[in-house]
Amino acid sequence: DGIRDVERSRALGDVYKRQEKDNMEFNFMATTTPGFEDIATKEVKELLNVEVKPEVGKVFFKSNIEAMYKTNLGARCLHKVFLVLGKGKIENLEDLYLKTRKIDYEWVISPNQSFAVRAKRHGTHSFTSLEVASKVGQAIIDSYLSSTGKRLKVNLDIPDVEFFVFVKDEDFILALNTTGESLHKRGYRIYQHPASLKSTLACCLLRYSEWNLSEPLLDPMCGSGTIPIEAMLMVKKKPLDSFGREFALRKLKFFDENLYEKTRKCFFPSVQKTPKVCGVEISPKHLEGAKTNAFSAGVLDDVNFILGDATKLLGFIDFEPKNIVVNLPYGIRSSRRKILEKLYSDFLKSVKEVACQTMLVAVTNATEEFKKALNKIDFRFIEERTVMHGNLPVGVFKCKV
Repeated sequence: DGIRDVERSRALGDVYKRQEKDNMEFNFMATTTPGFEDIATKEVKELLNVEVKPEVGKVFFKSNIEAMYKTNLGARCLHKVFLVLGKGKIENLEDLYLKTRKIDYEWVISPNQSFAVRAKRHGTHSFTSLEVASKVGQAIIDSYLSSTGKRLKVNLDIPDVEFFVFVKDEDFILALNTTGESLHKRGYRIYQHPASLKSTLACCLLRYSEWNLSEPLLDPMCGSGTIPIEAMLMVKKKPLDSFGREFALRKLKFFDENLYEKTRKCFFPSVQKTPKVCGVEISPKHLEGAKTNAFSAGVLDDVNFILGDATKLLGFIDFEPKNIVVNLPYGIRSSRRKILEKLYSDFLKSVKEVACQTMLVAVTNATEEFKKALNKIDFRFIEERTVMHGNLPVGVFKCKV
């Protein structure tokens, strides 16, 4: 199977160079928040209408080349999108070299461009990740030299084209990074909250809450505004290059500007009526930061930011939210745990005063304290799951008020 995958990649390259690419099927891999693979799977299915296979922290799918543009522009729960060039099984480094050398690289990189190979390795091996990257890099150079007579340049700092090789036990995947920096770096954030939520995780939480993009939404502890801002960007369907970032796909040899612009025009639908989206924050400093970020994202006029205490919502919330999504404060030190339990209890009591038949999704690292608070309040518990926020495992709770 591994040999056939590598040979298929070379055949795809030959076909692509003949410009017969409109209906070709490519293999893609995308990374996402570990623990929310099902949410990312559903998003990609909706965006591309294809079958998607989830694995830990990743999703795999097959589609035409337009999918590369669509997912980078519109998949808000993904981190990076990779075009798979080859995959298979290996026994050692020499085996890896031989199989990656058979792959055709002429159609993805020009002779005057530089490249780098990044390696990620899982499992027990007799070689290191650095050795994997070096061996694959040599295979790329040798393959390109053989087919074109040109020797590619290596630039590990700022390469034009970035290859990733993923090795897990005896399996390897060689892929092109079509995204560049992670998609969670949207480009609009100016104010940095000390406990900022990744924008990709915020979108996963919003989708997990089953928010339909039209009902009233509340984030009662909004910090720098990530959840309400991302919610409104979802409503407006703004493409992810709206704030100055450029995707790595632009430097690929087969990049198609016309197809990119055609795909981009599928976004920006006309929004007849924006839903009520509200962010509450107790800190004046953070609230001003949230407004600054919302202005930068172009949604300040669409999000209602309120200075207020999430444990006393009845005093200033004049609408009934259908969905509440919140990144709760939590402390690592055990001395703060009792304080957190009271804060969570007071917060949940406050939610009950303003909400009815409302879906609540809350994320916290202090899971035991939140469970104790939930047990004191009459909420219908639906589900708890663990997801990764960076390198930190956090609990996500789904409840109905």
